[in-house]
Amino acid sequence: MSVLSHELRTPLAIVLGFTELMLNKPLKPERQTKYLQTIYNEANRLTAVINNILDVQKMESGKQI
Repeated sequence: MSVLSHELRTPLAIVLGFTELMLNKPLKPERQTKYLQTIYNEANRLTAVINNILDVQKMESGKQI
């Protein structure tokens, strides 16, 4: 469970951190683009982790994927 928690919290912390920076600090356009790309990548990573969890749950319940 601790590994799962880590896998969920890490991308979420990155998304929240970069979003907070963008909301509270004036940034150059190229920095904004870099931060938005990071947020996008981490959101995709989080989605993949959640999808993997759901796939494991399906396998454990006996349903084929």
